[in-house]
Amino acid sequence: HTSLRTGEHIKFWSRRTMATLLERNGFCVAGFLGAGRAAYLWKSMVIAADRIAAWCRLIN
Repeated sequence: HTSLRTGEHIKFWSRRTMATLLERNGFCVAGFLGAGRAAYLWKSMVIAADRIAAWCRLIN
């Protein structure tokens, strides 16, 4: 199941789904942090992203 189609509702975000949506809209993912509970069962996550294309090319 994916929520990447137009109009789909996302109740639970995965790191991959969030990164894909950000990249499709011109962002470059710079960092990721999961928080709460055990690893990979995080209650929350923080993703840092930037729209500056030149900076994105330097880290990728």
